[in-house]
Amino acid sequence: MTERLQSEELVNLKPNQSVFDLGGEEWIVESIGENELTPFAIVHKKYNIEWGTFTINKSSASEFSLVCPSEEEIRIYVEKLEKDSNKKPGDRDYFACHCSPEGKHDCEELLQKVKDLLKSDSSNLLSNIVYSLEIDYKANITSIVADMWSKISSETHDFDPVTFEKIDPTFTTEIQCDDLEDGMAATWYAYYTKFGEKRLSD
Repeated sequence: MTERLQSEELVNLKPNQSVFDLGGEEWIVESIGENELTPFAIVHKKYNIEWGTFTINKSSASEFSLVCPSEEEIRIYVEKLEKDSNKKPGDRDYFACHCSPEGKHDCEELLQKVKDLLKSDSSNLLSNIVYSLEIDYKANITSIVADMWSKISSETHDFDPVTFEKIDPTFTTEIQCDDLEDGMAATWYAYYTKFGEKRLSD
Protein backbone atom coordinates (compact mmCIF):
# COMPACT_ATOMS: atom_id res chain seq x y z
CA MET A 1 0.00 0.00 0.00
CA THR A 2 1.27 3.47 -0.91
CA GLU A 3 2.60 5.33 2.12
CA ARG A 4 0.80 8.56 2.97
CA LEU A 5 2.66 11.82 3.31
CA GLN A 6 3.57 12.64 6.92
CA SER A 7 3.27 16.19 8.23
CA GLU A 8 6.93 16.29 9.23
CA GLU A 9 7.86 15.54 5.61
CA LEU A 10 6.29 18.77 4.37
CA VAL A 11 9.40 20.81 5.18
CA ASN A 12 11.45 18.47 2.97
CA LEU A 13 9.37 19.07 -0.15
CA LYS A 14 10.99 21.12 -2.93
CA PRO A 15 9.46 23.58 -5.42
CA ASN A 16 8.37 21.81 -8.64
CA GLN A 17 8.29 18.44 -6.85
CA SER A 18 5.29 16.22 -7.57
CA VAL A 19 2.90 14.83 -4.96
CA PHE A 20 -0.24 12.79 -5.57
CA ASP A 21 -3.68 12.79 -3.99
CA LEU A 22 -5.55 9.58 -3.15
CA GLY A 23 -7.35 9.69 -6.47
CA GLY A 24 -4.04 9.62 -8.34
CA GLU A 25 -4.05 13.25 -9.47
CA GLU A 26 -0.61 14.85 -9.70
CA TRP A 27 0.05 18.15 -7.91
CA ILE A 28 3.12 20.40 -8.17
CA VAL A 29 4.69 22.07 -5.14
CA GLU A 30 4.90 25.84 -5.51
CA SER A 31 6.40 26.71 -2.13
CA ILE A 32 6.78 25.48 1.43
CA GLY A 33 6.63 27.27 4.75
CA GLU A 34 5.87 26.92 8.42
CA ASN A 35 3.73 28.83 10.90
CA GLU A 36 3.18 28.49 14.64
CA LEU A 37 0.76 25.59 14.09
CA THR A 38 2.06 23.50 11.23
CA PRO A 39 4.46 23.23 8.31
CA PHE A 40 2.68 23.60 4.99
CA ALA A 41 3.15 23.29 1.25
CA ILE A 42 1.24 25.22 -1.41
CA VAL A 43 0.49 23.07 -4.45
CA HIS A 44 -1.45 23.27 -7.71
CA LYS A 45 -2.86 20.64 -10.04
CA LYS A 46 -0.32 19.78 -12.73
CA TYR A 47 -2.86 19.48 -15.52
CA ASN A 48 -5.37 22.08 -14.33
CA ILE A 49 -3.48 25.15 -13.16
CA GLU A 50 -6.61 27.30 -13.53
CA TRP A 51 -8.16 25.34 -10.62
CA GLY A 52 -6.03 27.39 -8.22
CA THR A 53 -3.88 26.30 -5.29
CA PHE A 54 -4.31 24.09 -2.25
CA THR A 55 -2.43 24.26 1.04
CA ILE A 56 -1.28 20.91 2.41
CA ASN A 57 -0.85 21.16 6.18
CA LYS A 58 -0.72 18.88 9.20
CA SER A 59 -4.38 17.93 8.96
CA SER A 60 -4.42 17.21 5.22
CA ALA A 61 -0.95 15.68 4.67
CA SER A 62 -2.30 12.12 4.88
CA GLU A 63 -4.49 12.82 1.84
CA PHE A 64 -1.33 12.89 -0.29
CA SER A 65 1.64 10.67 -1.06
CA LEU A 66 5.06 11.10 -2.69
CA VAL A 67 4.34 8.43 -5.31
CA CYS A 68 1.20 7.80 -7.31
CA PRO A 69 -1.16 5.25 -5.72
CA SER A 70 -1.65 2.01 -7.60
CA GLU A 71 -4.58 1.60 -9.98
CA GLU A 72 -6.25 -0.70 -7.46
CA GLU A 73 -5.86 1.86 -4.65
CA ILE A 74 -7.30 4.58 -6.87
CA ARG A 75 -10.23 2.36 -7.87
CA ILE A 76 -11.04 1.55 -4.24
CA TYR A 77 -10.76 5.22 -3.23
CA VAL A 78 -13.02 6.45 -6.06
CA GLU A 79 -15.61 3.73 -5.41
CA LYS A 80 -15.71 4.58 -1.71
CA LEU A 81 -15.96 8.30 -2.44
CA GLU A 82 -18.84 7.78 -4.84
CA LYS A 83 -20.61 5.33 -2.54
CA ASP A 84 -20.33 7.57 0.51
CA SER A 85 -20.82 10.94 -1.09
CA ASN A 86 -22.05 11.05 -4.65
CA LYS A 87 -25.79 10.75 -4.09
CA LYS A 88 -28.37 11.68 -6.68
CA PRO A 89 -29.08 15.31 -7.62
CA GLY A 90 -31.86 16.69 -5.45
CA ASP A 91 -30.56 15.11 -2.25
CA ARG A 92 -29.84 17.60 0.52
CA ASP A 93 -26.30 16.20 0.93
CA TYR A 94 -25.42 15.56 -2.72
CA PHE A 95 -21.75 15.65 -3.76
CA ALA A 96 -21.40 17.34 -7.16
CA CYS A 97 -18.17 15.50 -7.93
CA HIS A 98 -16.07 15.47 -11.11
CA CYS A 99 -13.95 12.53 -9.97
CA SER A 100 -15.50 10.15 -12.54
CA PRO A 101 -16.84 10.66 -16.07
CA GLU A 102 -20.31 9.75 -14.81
CA GLY A 103 -20.12 12.28 -11.96
CA LYS A 104 -18.95 15.04 -14.29
CA HIS A 105 -21.79 14.23 -16.71
CA ASP A 106 -24.32 14.37 -13.86
CA CYS A 107 -23.00 17.80 -12.83
CA GLU A 108 -23.22 19.14 -16.38
CA GLU A 109 -26.74 17.75 -16.77
CA LEU A 110 -27.90 19.21 -13.45
CA LEU A 111 -26.38 22.61 -14.21
CA GLN A 112 -28.24 22.79 -17.52
CA LYS A 113 -31.49 21.64 -15.87
CA VAL A 114 -31.27 24.40 -13.26
CA LYS A 115 -30.49 26.99 -15.94
CA ASP A 116 -33.58 25.88 -17.84
CA LEU A 117 -35.81 25.92 -14.74
CA LEU A 118 -34.64 29.38 -13.73
CA LYS A 119 -34.53 30.65 -17.33
CA SER A 120 -30.90 31.61 -16.79
CA ASP A 121 -27.54 31.46 -18.49
CA SER A 122 -24.01 31.56 -17.09
CA SER A 123 -24.11 35.36 -16.79
CA ASN A 124 -27.00 35.49 -14.31
CA LEU A 125 -27.39 31.98 -12.90
CA LEU A 126 -25.80 32.62 -9.49
CA SER A 127 -27.83 35.79 -8.93
CA ASN A 128 -31.05 34.02 -9.90
CA ILE A 129 -30.27 31.10 -7.59
CA VAL A 130 -29.73 33.42 -4.60
CA TYR A 131 -32.87 35.45 -5.36
CA SER A 132 -34.96 32.31 -5.79
CA LEU A 133 -33.68 30.78 -2.57
CA GLU A 134 -34.63 33.95 -0.68
CA ILE A 135 -37.93 34.75 -2.40
CA ASP A 136 -39.31 31.32 -3.28
CA TYR A 137 -37.96 29.23 -0.41
CA LYS A 138 -37.17 31.73 2.38
CA ALA A 139 -33.70 30.20 2.39
CA ASN A 140 -30.18 31.56 2.55
CA ILE A 141 -26.63 30.35 2.16
CA THR A 142 -25.12 30.06 5.64
CA SER A 143 -21.54 29.18 4.72
CA ILE A 144 -19.17 28.33 1.89
CA VAL A 145 -15.92 26.62 2.83
CA ALA A 146 -13.18 25.46 0.49
CA ASP A 147 -10.41 22.89 0.77
CA MET A 148 -9.62 20.22 -1.82
CA TRP A 149 -13.26 20.72 -2.76
CA SER A 150 -15.97 23.01 -1.42
CA LYS A 151 -19.05 22.73 0.79
CA ILE A 152 -22.07 25.02 0.56
CA SER A 153 -24.50 25.02 3.49
CA SER A 154 -27.97 26.56 3.51
CA GLU A 155 -31.14 26.60 5.57
CA THR A 156 -34.72 27.81 5.43
CA HIS A 157 -36.65 29.06 8.47
CA ASP A 158 -40.11 30.05 9.50
CA PHE A 159 -40.45 32.90 11.98
CA ASP A 160 -42.39 33.06 15.23
CA PRO A 161 -45.35 35.38 14.49
CA VAL A 162 -45.07 37.04 17.92
CA THR A 163 -41.32 37.39 18.52
CA PHE A 164 -40.26 37.30 14.84
CA GLU A 165 -37.39 35.06 15.89
CA LYS A 166 -36.29 32.21 13.67
CA ILE A 167 -37.82 28.84 14.41
CA ASP A 168 -35.62 25.76 14.06
CA PRO A 169 -34.69 25.21 10.41
CA THR A 170 -37.42 23.61 8.32
CA PHE A 171 -34.88 22.26 5.83
CA THR A 172 -31.09 22.38 5.52
CA THR A 173 -28.59 21.37 2.85
CA GLU A 174 -24.89 20.55 2.87
CA ILE A 175 -23.74 20.26 -0.72
CA GLN A 176 -20.14 19.34 -1.49
CA CYS A 177 -18.77 20.20 -4.91
CA ASP A 178 -15.68 20.41 -7.08
CA ASP A 179 -17.06 23.52 -8.80
CA LEU A 180 -18.97 26.21 -6.89
CA GLU A 181 -21.40 26.83 -9.75
CA ASP A 182 -22.34 23.14 -9.65
CA GLY A 183 -22.71 23.35 -5.87
CA MET A 184 -25.00 26.36 -6.03
CA ALA A 185 -27.10 24.67 -8.69
CA ALA A 186 -27.32 21.51 -6.58
CA THR A 187 -28.31 23.57 -3.52
CA TRP A 188 -31.17 25.25 -5.37
CA TYR A 189 -32.26 21.95 -6.93
CA ALA A 190 -32.49 20.33 -3.49
CA TYR A 191 -35.08 22.96 -2.52
CA TYR A 192 -36.91 22.55 -5.82
CA THR A 193 -37.01 18.78 -5.28
CA LYS A 194 -38.25 19.18 -1.69
CA PHE A 195 -40.81 21.97 -2.12
CA GLY A 196 -41.55 22.37 -5.83
CA GLU A 197 -41.55 25.85 -7.35
CA LYS A 198 -42.24 27.61 -4.04
CA ARG A 199 -42.18 26.74 -0.34
CA LEU A 200 -45.35 27.63 1.51
CA SER A 201 -45.05 28.27 5.25
CA ASP A 202 -47.04 25.97 7.50
